[in-house]
Amino acid sequence: RYEFLADIELILSNSVLYNGPGSQVTEKAEKLLEEAKLALEKYDDHLTQLEKTISQVRARAMEQADVDSFSTWTQ
Repeated sequence: RYEFLADIELILSNSVLYNGPGSQVTEKAEKLLEEAKLALEKYDDHLTQLEKTISQVRARAMEQADVDSFSTWTQ
């Protein structure tokens, strides 16, 4: 989620740099950033739970990969 927000901020920064601070593209980028922040805030609890679940599944997958890798060495 933080990487996503950083990407949106980069879009805005690049728009300011290449299109100017008052351009329509920059105004859209500002709106995009504002909406992204609102959505992330609105769904914060849900996103936190999803990130926790993803982290747990990733850890289990890594453990299983270690077990699988070890078992191929011992055969």
